[in-house]
Amino acid sequence: MRTSLISPLFLFLIVFLMVFPFASVYGNVRYVEIGIYYGLWFKGDYPTGSWNPIVIDKPLLGYYNSQNETIITQHIAWFNDLKIDFAMLIWRPSDTFVNQTLFDVFDIAMNKTLYTKFTLLVEHIDDWSFSEIYDFAYGLIEMYNPVYYRFEGKPLILFFFDDALNGGNFPRDDRFTVRVAGSTSYCDWLYENVSPYYGSGERSRARHVPVIPRFDETHFPIEERPNRYNIDIELKYLYSEEWQYALHLARTNSIDVITISCWNEYAERTAIEPHLDATAINKDPFYLYNLTKDYISELKGLTDARIVFWYQNPVFFGVIILGIALGVVILWKW
Repeated sequence: MRTSLISPLFLFLIVFLMVFPFASVYGNVRYVEIGIYYGLWFKGDYPTGSWNPIVIDKPLLGYYNSQNETIITQHIAWFNDLKIDFAMLIWRPSDTFVNQTLFDVFDIAMNKTLYTKFTLLVEHIDDWSFSEIYDFAYGLIEMYNPVYYRFEGKPLILFFFDDALNGGNFPRDDRFTVRVAGSTSYCDWLYENVSPYYGSGERSRARHVPVIPRFDETHFPIEERPNRYNIDIELKYLYSEEWQYALHLARTNSIDVITISCWNEYAERTAIEPHLDATAINKDPFYLYNLTKDYISELKGLTDARIVFWYQNPVFFGVIILGIALGVVILWKW
């Protein structure tokens, strides 16, 4: 009787051990979206207008006007080359120049074959009501539907943290996926995670992580930025550290979105747009651009990077449970 019980049990264990390794299979990392903040306010010649003495780095395209068709076309081409999924157009509702630039970007994008799509990041709500903002955005979507970015099944609209948001208690509109970007506790997506204005200690939040090349406010007037905080002004380490952390989160399927701060924020010196850098050790104007391209390429090439154990895979879970059930039946019938 003892031998008759050991024999089927032994056979069952052999089969189980043969199948089980295949049940601990490698699964693909889920797709992670890449977003980038894009400023629309640049006008005037240095040192006037937006290009004032706070700016110490010079864009490779020169001190441009954001409404220039050649500039917008080149920016869109670079976004597509980098494989940016969506560019967040920083929109100031009461700024007529930015308003016109917004339409210029969408007009040009509509005539291109795009990888990158576009969405609104509302900054400085001013005297606009939320219903006016949402209606404006929806009208924009109706005009430029093919190039407007969607997230979680709906058009995305973002707000940059602002007193008008009332600590996150502001009206949402069901036509949109709504997110708040910034550094306060009620923000869904962290704008950056290195400066002292960001104090919670988190590096990521809500399956999102920001990456930033540096932060430098030393060129602001002291009355405007009394602390004049800076980190990694020579671009030695921070951007790589930020991306390595983001890639780690991607490999463990812990994030859905990475946002880059920023494309062309020259005042705080977080721009990755090709530029002539005043303090970086590497003087290649494409240094940050190429780093970004390499990291995005690595991110989008991540496959077979996450172990999916048998109990996490529905197919193998079913096979193993069925095998165990059959084994029990065989032993019982024996």
